[in-house]
Amino acid sequence: LSTRAFSVYWVLREDVALKGSGVSPMDLAKEAESLLARFPNAVVNADEQRRLRAGLYRPLLALQKDERSRVVDVVVATLLAE
Repeated sequence: LSTRAFSVYWVLREDVALKGSGVSPMDLAKEAESLLARFPNAVVNADEQRRLRAGLYRPLLALQKDERSRVVDVVVATLLAE
């Protein structure tokens, strides 16, 4: 994992919603890393950031709507932090 993807894992490793739904923080971090590779300009490009966000919803379909949005926000903030 890249340092950014590892940061996603680390931030979400004890997340109650992920544990309760069976979503693996490591798998989510790997997916986030893959999406960031597809959209490398997401930090400065609003369209790529939107597409990155949309891609993160798919692995989180097991979560409730509010929790899914919260986790996507956390992942995006972690990935795009400078």
